[in-house]
Amino acid sequence: MDGIFRRNKNTALLIALTAFIIVGAAACSGSPGGTAPNGNSALSSGDETRGNSVGNIANVGLAALHGDWLYYCNLYDGNSLYRIRTDLTGNEKLSDDRVEYLNIIGDWVYYSKPELCRIRTDGTGKEQFTDYGCTYVSVVGDWVYYIRPVDLRDFENLNRLYRIRADGSGEARLSDDRIQSFNVVGDWVYYTSMNEGAGIYRVRTDGTGRESLTDDRAGYFNVVGDWVYYQNSRDEGNLYRIRTDGTGREKLNEDNSRYINVDGGWVYYTSPSEGAALLYRIRIDGTGRELLTDEGGEYLQVIGDWVYYVDPPHIGRNLNRIRTDGTDQQVLN
Repeated sequence: MDGIFRRNKNTALLIALTAFIIVGAAACSGSPGGTAPNGNSALSSGDETRGNSVGNIANVGLAALHGDWLYYCNLYDGNSLYRIRTDLTGNEKLSDDRVEYLNIIGDWVYYSKPELCRIRTDGTGKEQFTDYGCTYVSVVGDWVYYIRPVDLRDFENLNRLYRIRADGSGEARLSDDRIQSFNVVGDWVYYTSMNEGAGIYRVRTDGTGRESLTDDRAGYFNVVGDWVYYQNSRDEGNLYRIRTDGTGREKLNEDNSRYINVDGGWVYYTSPSEGAALLYRIRIDGTGRELLTDEGGEYLQVIGDWVYYVDPPHIGRNLNRIRTDGTDQQVLN
């Protein structure tokens, strides 16, 4: 993550933030908790039970809306933690930590630096909960869920799923599987396994009741409503979906579908083609496939009426946006 976004372009940051805040705030005010029908909320707002949306965390959790403030990872200041008011006043730096996977619960901002930390929303009272790295940090209710990534000091816990109470107590391992990524939805943690055979599984949030949903190897996935949408690496990366109980498996397209983001009845994704990244959307039932642009990118984030993405490395890592209907494409830096 640190090597992906580091740049020193503060002027461009303000342009990008203007787009994120204005559109993101409008999206969140449109429905309770900022959640669109059949989709993920773009920014967490007003939901005290989740620190951020499933969609945001799947895309590295770069921003979270809390009241009148947008908390964000400043991609042009070493991924430091900042906040700014939704009227674009009061921009301030809260921490020099290189942050990702932002979650806000009450007066606390939780994040990975890559160790699990929290800091008060005014930038005071920083606490560090782990001495090892954490990824896919997801705060839900009174618990923080995360994966312990590569740690040569403790191979036994490599890529294991853990949870810890929001006050830093009660750490517990939830699964013996080696896990690539996960979503916490309802009473279940859905995850992709790195074990032999791979596949998509779910386990209850207390670590019991492990179930296999499919043997398909999922590269990217979102759990939305009663469905798991995923890139099937066993079928050339094509887009599939399966019900959260493991039934009703369906193939939705013939594209190598990367960086999927399900929102508002659509699945947005990029597909590589001769060095380019084609940005598509397709309805959640697999109909209505549309090419939005042949100049797409990575790390898709759908916020309101816009899709934000980062250029592939060989182009230069510019931040871009395009409307969800494929019009008004813009380079933000």
